[in-house]
Amino acid sequence: MSFLPQEFVERIGELSVYEYSVNVSSVLRHIENVVNSAKEYIWLMADQAVITGPSIDQAIGNRDVSVNIIIPKSSLTSEEYQQIRRLLKDKLELKLVPDENIKIGIAMNEKIAGMLFQI
Repeated sequence: MSFLPQEFVERIGELSVYEYSVNVSSVLRHIENVVNSAKEYIWLMADQAVITGPSIDQAIGNRDVSVNIIIPKSSLTSEEYQQIRRLLKDKLELKLVPDENIKIGIAMNEKIAGMLFQI
């Protein structure tokens, strides 16, 4: 965890109440729960695009939910990027970063959160 900022390392004890998972399906189910139960915001970060613009748009519907996504540049084609922008309009803040910069995954809203660390 040496890549984490010191202020996060100092707060790592706050993760002492957790549910450990080793299978992908529970991680995907958590992401789905984050998106479906959000009332205010959705924050997603992963080393690849794990959910599509149309599925987020359909899940949030008319709710006034802001969506913040951080994924590697290589995860999206320019067509996919434009599609996400069209669907989510002003609800979306999308940050594309170099592939090697993402070392953890996050899926959270105002009620629940999940983190994924690379092994």
